[in-house]
Amino acid sequence: MLHWHGDRVRLPSTAQLLASTLLCPEQIFRLGPRAYGLQCHVEVLPGDLDRWLLEDGAYVEAALGPGGAERIRLEAHHWGERCRRQGRRLIDNLLDRLAPGT
Repeated sequence: MLHWHGDRVRLPSTAQLLASTLLCPEQIFRLGPRAYGLQCHVEVLPGDLDRWLLEDGAYVEAALGPGGAERIRLEAHHWGERCRRQGRRLIDNLLDRLAPGT
């Protein structure tokens, strides 16, 4: 699960937490039957991340320390296909739940 920013939200008591990570406990959540929030980037492929790192690698280095950008790049290329499939599955499932009549 790619987390690119330092922003966080405070979930209301009525929210249902669906996914979390150590750095961002509120990665995916639901409010009621049809409102979902995602802070993670399930859409990013390794090539996209490479471009982000070229444009904003200093942000990653500041957050993770020296070599942080390269570590993320290597992990993205290692896990990229699996993350792409799982991200696609997640979005497809969310859209199915949000379709009229479901």
